[in-house]
Amino acid sequence: SSQRQHIKLSQELGFCFGPSRVIAMARILATLAVLFAIGFAQDAPAAESSETPEDSPSADVAAPIDIPEAPAPEEPIAAAPVEPEAPEPEPVVAAPIATQPPPVAPAAPIATPAPVAPVAPVAPAAPAAPVSGNPAVVEIPEAPEGLEGDNLITYHREAYLSALASANIIGSKGCWLYGDYINGVPNIRDPVNCARACESDEKCYHWNFQVMSKRCDFKAENGGVNRDISDWITGDAVRYLTAPPIVP
Repeated sequence: SSQRQHIKLSQELGFCFGPSRVIAMARILATLAVLFAIGFAQDAPAAESSETPEDSPSADVAAPIDIPEAPAPEEPIAAAPVEPEAPEPEPVVAAPIATQPPPVAPAAPIATPAPVAPVAPVAPAAPAAPVSGNPAVVEIPEAPEGLEGDNLITYHREAYLSALASANIIGSKGCWLYGDYINGVPNIRDPVNCARACESDEKCYHWNFQVMSKRCDFKAENGGVNRDISDWITGDAVRYLTAPPIVP
């Protein structure tokens, strides 16, 4: 409609003006044409946007609609069993404290210990019978012929030890050393009478007897025994065996 108005206006102007004015008017018309073109270009997007979806050729075809597949059913998850809550412990009520201590039972009277009977002293062994005068000599069998040296000494020693055992007197191989009291006791010719004579002498604690020479010696308390000497027999008096220990 605006274009028609411009054409009509130009026709009217051509009848009213001369050639110079026509040229001027042509310039004006050209300017208006440019302005018209600019205005038409601005109206075109609005006209396109005013078209309905029915006029558009792409409106007849609907775009495919993607229908999502139904999800696979999930397996039911078994719920964990719920443990029952433990009951709360009942409060412990403390036993009432007794205000008064229980009565103490009277102590039993202490029994007086019975008097201990004194221990009877141990009686020493009966000493051998004292030697008086010339005691009878305890003889031993004669040694077999042909025995010499250590064999002969062994024979006499064992024979005299057997005679001591028959008289219940303890003797053994060896010799008590030191503590000399009497060497060569007179009238003694065997170990049995040598031991009995020592018991009858209060100062004799040990005795020695030489099996070959038939010599008897008395010894005091001090000294010591040598068990390696083979031709002697030795023994102890009862007083030595029952003597109290020496306190330093």
